[in-house]
Amino acid sequence: NVQFEIKAHTAIKGAEGTTYYRAGKTIETLTTDGTNITVSSLLPIGTDGYNVYSIREVKTEDGYVLDDTVRYFRFDYVDDETEVLSPTWLDENGNVIDKQEVITIENEKQSALVLTAKEIENSEMSDNTNAYKDVVFGCFAEVVDGLEQGALVGISKVNDDSSIDFNLSQSGEYYLSELDTENHLVLSDEKYPFTYVYTGDVVHEIVVNNG
Repeated sequence: NVQFEIKAHTAIKGAEGTTYYRAGKTIETLTTDGTNITVSSLLPIGTDGYNVYSIREVKTEDGYVLDDTVRYFRFDYVDDETEVLSPTWLDENGNVIDKQEVITIENEKQSALVLTAKEIENSEMSDNTNAYKDVVFGCFAEVVDGLEQGALVGISKVNDDSSIDFNLSQSGEYYLSELDTENHLVLSDEKYPFTYVYTGDVVHEIVVNNG
């Protein structure tokens, strides 16, 4: 169910002057089925200066980051016996990319940046200024499809800005709980619930326990 959109980057014109597609025209949208290789329809080769296409991912699976980089390609004529050609990939300046026939697109899992404020009791006996650096939080599933309640899905230390980072790919109900702390401090058994909803952004900020 990942979708790719093919457009005419330049006008696509034949040798006899026919304009097949205007520049910017959306030609077709391809949808993958997860099993078979997804192929476009047969596209005109065009002529020099009027033969550049673009392809861009416009929809991806929930929990993954959309790769909306625009990639360019053209078809280079071989001979009158070669009916179907593989694309020649181009950079944004129109230069050939090492004669590659395949471009690999990878989708990263979305990251959740959980915003919280970790407070540590001051003590006359010891300096706890940097004690937060020894605090480790676990992220656990509460109600998430396919995961058992209480399943550990991520571990993070507390960052200098009081945030903690987890890679989450499924919408659902989660909670935070401390796994470790500084040796002279008492480990908290509090659970801090939060909801994660896939948004398509690279980093999704979530405020826990009202900050």
